Order: sequence, then structure tokens, then C-alpha cells
Amino acid sequence: MAQTLSQEITAKLTRRIADARYPSGTRLPTERELAEEFGVTRHVVREALKRLEAVGLVRIRQGSGILVQDLPLTGGIELFDVLLMREDGSINLPVLRDVLEFRAHMVRNVVRMAAARRTDEELNELRALVEERQTCLHDPERMDEVMQRLFRVIAQATRNRVYELVFTTMGRVFFRLRALVDIPMMGQEQTDMLLRRILDAFEQQDEAMADLLVSRYLEVLQETLNARLAQ
Repeated sequence: MAQTLSQEITAKLTRRIADARYPSGTRLPTERELAEEFGVTRHVVREALKRLEAVGLVRIRQGSGILVQDLPLTGGIELFDVLLMREDGSINLPVLRDVLEFRAHMVRNVVRMAAARRTDEELNELRALVEERQTCLHDPERMDEVMQRLFRVIAQATRNRVYELVFTTMGRVFFRLRALVDIPMMGQEQTDMLLRRILDAFEQQDEAMADLLVSRYLEVLQETLNARLAQ
């Protein structure tokens, strides 16, 4: 029970830091004050603060209090789930839009680079994964596994370790995002057609065509999502 309470407090304090209710450079309330506010023991608060310190959101100094750090510099992707949801359970739309905008730019850059640099072995593996999708159309969990493997191969084909690390992380974020938000997706037939056309572009090492295909796909999804969020 204490673990669950400390996680809840970590999430609440993270949102307050992200919303600048506790700006960078200021001090959080003391352990005693936080324990009184949340109606828990100081041990529970201490566990929550350790989590905040572990991800770089605060620095705990004996005798100096709990100092809030600069979120843009220290906040990592591990904060994604917390920042996406507000305390009332609603979606934080500015964060969602930022994530999707970053993802769109990242996907375009990675696909262009992968199309130009892929090896024959990677192209063959991508073809095999696209075919494997057909065997798991009614198995969402396996489908997600196949798509994540496909993302990893594309990222690997960039021959750029930084892109590979970031793109793999963003792939995990997107699958987590789908579990939290009803993001529109293309139908199976449309997705298959898109993937096969992208493979054709990869075969020709036509980075401009690969970029064009992915850009149009992302635009359609963004338009659909914007319409849904506006309802």
C-alpha cells in the first residue's frame, strides 16, 4: 500500500513541477509538510522524493531542503506517462501535441536516413516483418511486437547510434501512448499498402519518396486526431 501511495505522490509532485507550481530553483515543502498535505507518513513521502531525485527533478540536500531542478534539462522520457495525464485524469493536450510533433520530425529523419543507408539484409528483414504482420491480424499483442521489431530494424538501418536509441525509445512511447489515448490508426489494408510502398522506396534507396510517403501518413493521422480532440 505504501508503494502505491508513494507513486501517487511522485506523480502529483511531478505534475506540479512540470506546471511550474514549483519552479526550477525553488524548494519543495518539507517532508513533514508534504506528509500532512497528503495524509501519509513521512516514510511514504521520503520514498516519493527518492523517485523524484532518481529522475533528476529534485536535489535533496541535508540542511538545505529539497531543491527543484530544471525540468527541460533533467526530465527524461520516463516522465512521459505522468506528464501526459493531468491530476484530474484528463489528457494534457499541450504535452500530447508536443510528443506527436517531435515523433513526426523524428520518424521523417529516421526513414530518410534508413532508406539511403539500409543493407540488403535489413531490407530482407523488413520484408519478412511486413509479411509476418499478415499472420497476426487478430492478435494485437503479437502485432505490437512485430511492429516494434520493424521499428528497430529501420532505426538500425540509419547507421546512427543516437537516432537508433531515440527512435527506439519513441517507439516504446508511442505504444504506451496508444494505451492511454485513443489515437486514430490506419486500417490494416491501408497500412499494408503504405508499408509495401515504403519498402519499394527502401529497395530503390529513394529517401525522398520514403519521406513523402511517411509525411502524408503522419499528416492524415494528425488531422484525424485534431478533429477528435476538438469534439
